[in-house]
Amino acid sequence: MSVAAADTDFDGYPDTAYAGDLQGKLWKLAIASDGSLSLANSGLPLFAAKDDDNVRQMITGGIEIALHHVRGQMVFFGTGKYFEVGDNAPVANPQVQTFYGVWDDPDGSGTVDRGDLQPQTIGGQTTEDGYELRSVSDDPVDWSSQKGWYLNLAVGATNRGERFIATPRVELGNAIITTFTSLGDECDPGGENWLYVLNAITGARSLDLGSSGQSGAVLAGTGAPAVAPPIVTTPPETECRPGIDAGCEIMGEDEDGNSCVYGDPGCDTLTPSAGAGCMADVGLVLSTGIRRFATLSCGRQSWRQMQ
Repeated sequence: MSVAAADTDFDGYPDTAYAGDLQGKLWKLAIASDGSLSLANSGLPLFAAKDDDNVRQMITGGIEIALHHVRGQMVFFGTGKYFEVGDNAPVANPQVQTFYGVWDDPDGSGTVDRGDLQPQTIGGQTTEDGYELRSVSDDPVDWSSQKGWYLNLAVGATNRGERFIATPRVELGNAIITTFTSLGDECDPGGENWLYVLNAITGARSLDLGSSGQSGAVLAGTGAPAVAPPIVTTPPETECRPGIDAGCEIMGEDEDGNSCVYGDPGCDTLTPSAGAGCMADVGLVLSTGIRRFATLSCGRQSWRQMQ
């Protein structure tokens, strides 16, 4: 059973847990102050994972939790398995597996169905700029009537048995996941690892690779299943913090557009991002090397007003 805990009242202690089982059920549990657990949602599962043919999908991978932009939590998980004898053997018609982003709305009915979710789709697979890429749709979610999104792990009508057995991560507003597709050799446990970068709120593509601008996934490499998305933060080129560190000045421009130290006589226009400080790259580890997909300030990333 996969389990993840959350602190929903922001008191520093986990009070809610989500667990997925081999029957495809996602359970919500309440954590008491003494650490005891009890089923929430009137003892009913928050969600039951089923494919398009209404057949249950196993949940064996990890679970990630993030705040929803309206209220409550988004719960991220996928389906598929790779632990039994024969799981790496070729199957003529494998079950389609799915990755889900489900909204646990405290003001909702408590139970979410697949029909309550906005589907996203994998349109096709191409080679662009040296990368094996997959296009992903970017359909909006109507939060007045829908409770999240899902992505079937099939490229168009082609289903090769791709599955989610890893642990998702939410970074910079994106759900970042790795999937595994067995190469179909009973004597070889290896396969393809695809890395998806999806908008955490909608499930839409959010990977800026290739010239088409349609990519949502890239082939990360082949071999054993990837346990977690390979994300790295590279050291910044400089630790200089403008206006803070000695000799690290906030830069501006004079009336002629020439660079100058802000505050000096005649230098009264700030250069854009002059006080941004050092920056670090956030990248994905691919078989071809590290590919940057975002940049972070070295300082405070976020905060919450407590009073």
